[in-house]
Amino acid sequence: MITSSQARLIINNHVRAFIAKNPIQVQFPNDSSFNPPQTEDWCRITVQYGDTFSSGLHNGILQRDAGIISIQCFTPKGHGDKSLIELADKWREHCMGFRKPFFEVTIVNAPTESYSEVSDLYSMVLIRVSFRVN
Repeated sequence: MITSSQARLIINNHVRAFIAKNPIQVQFPNDSSFNPPQTEDWCRITVQYGDTFSSGLHNGILQRDAGIISIQCFTPKGHGDKSLIELADKWREHCMGFRKPFFEVTIVNAPTESYSEVSDLYSMVLIRVSFRVN
């Protein structure tokens, strides 16, 4: 079994592996020093846990946690959406089938476009990555 902090380290390391292959600025949670670029694509990562559920009875009850990694990809308004969708596709490919001991990605949804703009500066697509711990 792993703890929530160990799961978070796995997620952060997987994000860093993506950044190493695809140079892009990423805002991690609680990063108050991040300044979004004004002329380039960038991403924001948010991890949200859902309900805990019990699994297995043979060796005792095992608690499993499920959650979603939200990857918001932004592009400056007026830049079109081609690079944004390509970036979302790269994230999707990077996350599909990812697993470590006691951690697995279960579903990676196709990019969802934002119909209401997130600000006057950016357009956004969202990739939702469902995961399970333990």
